[in-house]
Amino acid sequence: MTDPLVGDTCPADCTIITCTPGGAKQVVSVSFTPPAGKNVASITVLLEYPDGTVQIPGTADDDSVAAAVTNTPSGFLVATYDYDYALRVGIAGTRAITVGQLFRATFDVCQGATAPTAADFKCIVTEAAGTNFQPVSGVTCAVTLL
Repeated sequence: MTDPLVGDTCPADCTIITCTPGGAKQVVSVSFTPPAGKNVASITVLLEYPDGTVQIPGTADDDSVAAAVTNTPSGFLVATYDYDYALRVGIAGTRAITVGQLFRATFDVCQGATAPTAADFKCIVTEAAGTNFQPVSGVTCAVTLL
């Protein structure tokens, strides 16, 4: 079933696997690429992560969720929200965001879990707009492990 708030589907059976932090951390970098000749001044990214393997400390819009998201573009507004299986990050400003790394997210690795691979994360650009405030389609994002 598609959740209109996040634009994706919930986990396979809509059950989120709980996680007890095991002490290890996993940092991921999320980057974006607009279509050639386009700029992006605001973007919302949904980063689905393997629940039961990693988790963002906190939930919803807790301060701990915001603290787990770093290295965002300077001078831009940033909003974070954790669904306990996906992290939504919105970044907005009045000038173009430099193409490349958009943010880093630090996850707790769950006790007894094998560290995830980049392929275990799914990045979706749910919306983007240019400096003219018009929608920009075709913006993609990617995840790398740090």
